[in-house]
Amino acid sequence: MDYSTLYYTLPYFRHDITLVTILSGTNNIRSGGTRHQVTEIKIHQFYDSLHSWHNDIAVMKVEPPFTFDDFTSPVKLPAFGQTTAVNSSATVIGWGVTSEGGSVSPDLRKADILIFDHEECDKIYSEDYHTIYPEQICAYTPEGGVGSCNGDSGGPLFVNGEVIGLVSWARGCDRVGYPTVYTEVADYIDWIEEKIQS
Repeated sequence: MDYSTLYYTLPYFRHDITLVTILSGTNNIRSGGTRHQVTEIKIHQFYDSLHSWHNDIAVMKVEPPFTFDDFTSPVKLPAFGQTTAVNSSATVIGWGVTSEGGSVSPDLRKADILIFDHEECDKIYSEDYHTIYPEQICAYTPEGGVGSCNGDSGGPLFVNGEVIGLVSWARGCDRVGYPTVYTEVADYIDWIEEKIQS
């Protein structure tokens, strides 16, 4: 199954969407699948990179449209306002680098991680003068070194088959003591539905 998603964070490409394509129907970025040209990006109107990347979410329109089959299917989203318990098992996937300073993987990779306590995450990052907002969720591994890294931004965080988070930012790549911060999808369901229908 291909886990490509329209819910991606691309503030850097807001001025030239011709640089952005989506690949579906393959788990190898170099072969197979279908390439979709992004024709429109709707970035959250209150996205703020200066304040902990708050509202780090966007939706995209592509051409040609996705064809759903055995390899490409829609993702499941949580209910609006749904919460995820601390220490819930989660999975993050992406084609980013495999370690800090490492190389990009041609194969889609996954990492099994845990949901981290929101209040504790806020305390950790307050030392760096960052705020963890209610619309963000943190995840990590106690031993560090496993999780999202550079190039995974916008990628999905799954819990029980639902995309509950989108990779946003972190200090390093799952460094010990520094969880990764994700946009919490459940807080944006109404916004997503509004934007994909407009």
